[in-house]
Amino acid sequence: MPNSERAKGRKLLSIIGPAFITAAVVLGPGSISTASRMGASFGYSLLWLMLLVCLFMSCYTAMGARFGAVSGESLLGAIRRKYGTWLSVLLGICSFVVSAGFQAGNNLGAGTAMESLTGLPVWVWAVFFTVVALAIMLLARRTYRVIEKMMLALVVLMIAAFLGTVLKAGPKLADVLKGLSPTIPGGSFPVIAAMLGTTFSVVAALYQSYLVQEKGWRLAEYRTGIRDSIAGIIVLIFISTIIVITSAAVIKPKGLAVNTAADMANQLEPLLGASAKWLFCCGLWAAAFSSFIVNSLIGGGLLADGLGLGRKMGGMPSKLLAGAVMLIGMTMALVFKGTPVNLLIFLQGLTVLFVPGCALVMILMLNDREIMGEHVNGWVANIVSLAGFAAVSLVACGKVLNLIKSIGS
Repeated sequence: MPNSERAKGRKLLSIIGPAFITAAVVLGPGSISTASRMGASFGYSLLWLMLLVCLFMSCYTAMGARFGAVSGESLLGAIRRKYGTWLSVLLGICSFVVSAGFQAGNNLGAGTAMESLTGLPVWVWAVFFTVVALAIMLLARRTYRVIEKMMLALVVLMIAAFLGTVLKAGPKLADVLKGLSPTIPGGSFPVIAAMLGTTFSVVAALYQSYLVQEKGWRLAEYRTGIRDSIAGIIVLIFISTIIVITSAAVIKPKGLAVNTAADMANQLEPLLGASAKWLFCCGLWAAAFSSFIVNSLIGGGLLADGLGLGRKMGGMPSKLLAGAVMLIGMTMALVFKGTPVNLLIFLQGLTVLFVPGCALVMILMLNDREIMGEHVNGWVANIVSLAGFAAVSLVACGKVLNLIKSIGS
């Protein structure tokens, strides 16, 4: 092989390797449950949404990272200076609520997986894993890194099983390609809202600005680092898409409902048989628990900065508020009633209500020449970011109307 080709191969692996690891850790129970329900209920007809979400998330992630590299102050700190404390506090609260919603999903995902394997109810596992995560966050972060590597291996194994199942099931390419043509099937709104809520995470994109600043990156490092971030998003969307295709090829033809972890595990039976339940449930637990601490620190850290308590994500105010995220998420998982998958989809969709404000403020800040100078958004970034803002706003309005109707009835 020529040296130039080897160099290109090494460069590709340098992107795909860390990106795949990032995607495997970020992939949560909300994404897995929503993708499974999407394929089982609507086949391939919503695959186009995955491409749109990938475009939106890549754009906002790049915006957040660019702000962190250019600005000498935190994003919520800049908002407090430009628009007042009220707005930074409001955005901090929104971020906190979104993280609490995701945390409830993590509790449900971990609890549902372990209930399927052990028979013990979800609430037992929700309390147990929250206590463990709190102890690790406050006392033993190094221990969590060891556990995280084990969880990563389980998630990667589950992803490999999905890929193998797709190859074995052999979905028709024409049907898959047809799903890339935008259509909105009747009754698909809750799943669309959940997919936007769990995969197009504006709060996570906003958090990128803090990560960049804590790493001390400037523009040179940003241009290198953002490559891996966007590659991670592409891999994450690819994995979610594979789950949709697997569910559409295996579960939908059987007409099965997807309400529990065991139901979702049916996707892997063509490849793994009776072992499918064990691998899927272990992978779902790993996907949930791997983001217990990171997700909580995002919500706690952003609220701490919004309140003016400090911008360091590892500071004590951030950790204490992260603990509050864990406890509220656990309580939400215990209080809400219904089948686990329905609850996961409902909670992920509900977080969309708090996203439009965060998206709009990010657009305003990235177009502020006083802060960004020559590094303000270009016209392409503005078109894509405004389209993303419009999408989550429409879904949020739909959610509000549905809530009003349900209250009225």
